[in-house]
Amino acid sequence: MIRLPGALKRHLQPYYAPFFEHSATARVLALLATPRMKRSTEFVDEGYGDRWGKFMTPLESCKTLDEWFWIRGYDDITTTSFIRGKVRRGSDWDAQRYYVDEIVKTIREVFPNARSITEYGCGIGRPLLMLKQRLPEMACYGYELTHEGVEVARAAARKFGVEAEFAQLDYIKDGPEKYVHPPTDLALTIFSLEQIPHVSAVAVKNMLDHTRMGTVHVEPVCENYPLNYFGLLGRVYTKRVDYLQNFDRAVRALPVREVRHRLLDSSHNPLIPAPSLYTLIR
Repeated sequence: MIRLPGALKRHLQPYYAPFFEHSATARVLALLATPRMKRSTEFVDEGYGDRWGKFMTPLESCKTLDEWFWIRGYDDITTTSFIRGKVRRGSDWDAQRYYVDEIVKTIREVFPNARSITEYGCGIGRPLLMLKQRLPEMACYGYELTHEGVEVARAAARKFGVEAEFAQLDYIKDGPEKYVHPPTDLALTIFSLEQIPHVSAVAVKNMLDHTRMGTVHVEPVCENYPLNYFGLLGRVYTKRVDYLQNFDRAVRALPVREVRHRLLDSSHNPLIPAPSLYTLIR
């Protein structure tokens, strides 16, 4: 296992970081040389609390909702993505809008009569506000683990006059009294269940207990990755960073009428070569 002294690592990072960012293979090799991650509530809260809190500054400078959806200096930086089956490096692909478009299409096809939705693990609420913009008839609610994420999401909804409510919730451990939003037609996750790799079935069951029609999930389900080079890299990556595992088998054991899934052909991360969009119908 490779361990560089802290000072040397900080000095060298500007030189080696771009290489790992450009190459999916290099990123996996780097992960193999470091200790395997282990996700927990504390791990996620600590990792995302500070991250979400920093969005209060750009929120103050955004004058329109569209500016909030595409933040200059954040969303327009050059990154490596997996788009329509190919690794692409650029600064113009809007991954958030892509995922929301796929979710909207699914809701219209599978749940055309849905009029309310709750997103679990909503972060700072941008996808939910975008969903509200696309489906204005939908009552929208969001739960987020971190206090910082909830505060930014609430501030954004107030600033841009969007009707959406946000509250703090640990959707694995918290009791019924913490579910302050009313039951809704649908529940939604977007790369949130990935953070609870071994108890996702518990989380989805909790969501189903508070929904009437079903749930929609965009998540990195590695067992569905294609059997090719990038699919293999994605499986290794999932194990090393302790992302979602055995999700398909887990949700098919839940008491729902039907489980559907389809693979998306694009991803914000080249090591998630084919995110899955799952629909659970009650």
